[in-house]
Amino acid sequence: YPAEIMRTVTFAIYWSAATTHAHQISPEGMNATMLMFLNAMYGGLGPSLGAIVFGKCQTMIGTAQSFICLATFDVCVSVLVGLFLYLKRGPHRTNRIDTETHNSSITNNFKSTTKKLQ
Repeated sequence: YPAEIMRTVTFAIYWSAATTHAHQISPEGMNATMLMFLNAMYGGLGPSLGAIVFGKCQTMIGTAQSFICLATFDVCVSVLVGLFLYLKRGPHRTNRIDTETHNSSITNNFKSTTKKLQ
């Protein structure tokens, strides 16, 4: 029961992030097509490929060893992706916003909007 609740929350976070990203990277007028590809990869290719790979592993080395090997593989891939993203971003970059520039931009946008409304 707790695992199902956790999966519900994590799936909701994943799916909303994935659809938002697919929408952001899609060319103009291709949003529905990009979402179709996302759904095809998640609902079609992923389970099919997973069943084939795990089925072969299970036949060759058994169920328990398959889980251990594929979990180890997942951890290694996660570490490599994290390392790649860290190196791509670089340790010198930060996500801080220059508050003076940001606040003045908000103020200018507000002033121009109120002028248009008057």
